[in-house]
Order: sequence, then structure tokens, then C-alpha cells
Amino acid sequence: MRSRGSHKVLDELAANEVPTFVIHGDRDFVVPVCTASSAASRANGQLVVVKDAQHSWLLRDPETLPAIVTELLAGLLGDAIRAGLPAAGADDIDELEAAFYEPDAPILSLTPVETWTGTTTEARPPAYRWVVR
Repeated sequence: MRSRGSHKVLDELAANEVPTFVIHGDRDFVVPVCTASSAASRANGQLVVVKDAQHSWLLRDPETLPAIVTELLAGLLGDAIRAGLPAAGADDIDELEAAFYEPDAPILSLTPVETWTGTTTEARPPAYRWVVR
């Protein structure tokens, strides 16, 4: 029922300035939201609180996570990705994928063909709302 503490890993993320995002439901009684808040703070990361979401909110509504990531891509997550491209020897995401994946890697079939425009394109809107802190 209890996992080991993650404070050492969170401290390392902060010390190495790794962009960190903690996404947590505000009605999760298994892992309280104060734990998520503490993790985000310790990692010097950003906390996303999913409103009215319990422990398994992602299974209940899989559309919410892509919508959250889309919003984060317009902010600090997108900034971190763009900042990391030159260090990886790439000018864009296509070059990054070409450097890390074989041309026929199955994961490439999961990438949407459309170019990301900063708006969500899911067939069904997310059921949950969230706040980025």
C-alpha cells in the first residue's frame, strides 16, 4: 500500500533543472493532493490539479490528459522542448524523432499526421477541468 519515498529523485530533478509536471486529481483519496503539491514543489515543477478527479481519473476520461498536455505545450512544456532541441542536435521534432527512432519504429505510427496548432482536436471534449499552478 505504501511506496518508497521519492524525495531523492525529486531533489535531483530540481538540481538538474529538469522541467517537471505533476498532474493530480483533487479528489484522489488514495494519494492526497497535498502529496502532489509537495512533489511539484520539491522538484521545482508545475502542478496541474484536475478538478473533481479521483485516483483513476485517466481511465475514466482519457481525453483529459491530451488536452492538458496541449495546454502545457503552449507554456513551460513547449518551452522546455524547444530549448532542448539544439542540445539534441535537432531543429524540430521531426529531426529529433529521426535521431532517436528507427524509420519503422512502431511508436511513429502513434504520432498524429496533423501539425500541432495549439488547439485540441479530440473527437470528444475532456470531461474534467483543470488548473495549472
